[in-house]
Amino acid sequence: MAKNLKALTSKFPAFGVLFETISEARMDLLYFSVMSLAIALAFAVVAYSLFGPHSEVFSTMNGASLSLLKMAFGRDYFKDFDESNSDISIPFFVIYSFIFYFVILNVYAAIVMRTYDNLRQKKQLLTEAMADIVTQ
Repeated sequence: MAKNLKALTSKFPAFGVLFETISEARMDLLYFSVMSLAIALAFAVVAYSLFGPHSEVFSTMNGASLSLLKMAFGRDYFKDFDESNSDISIPFFVIYSFIFYFVILNVYAAIVMRTYDNLRQKKQLLTEAMADIVTQ
């Protein structure tokens, strides 16, 4: 895979910037992915306990986890929420949607953009330093 990335980078320089940015941000992305996974697991436990006894979709932990993952990618399970526990379905749906659509996805994007900006600033400083050396 590394050879393929090097080949793509040499063929398409724009990919090189992308791969370099992601490579530089890999530890931050890994740490945030672990944290996101823990939050997703917590939501699965809550969904299993709130909606599992009355809904076939959330009746097992695996089913609850998979259903929430599908819901994050656009599947509509609000009907199952509402039928199984109508008192808490709206707050759970709003909180889950807000956290996963707005917070987690935007933080991933922010990590990559911050790393790209840092790399760009380092290269700018290096370019300016090289220009100073050449002019002297």
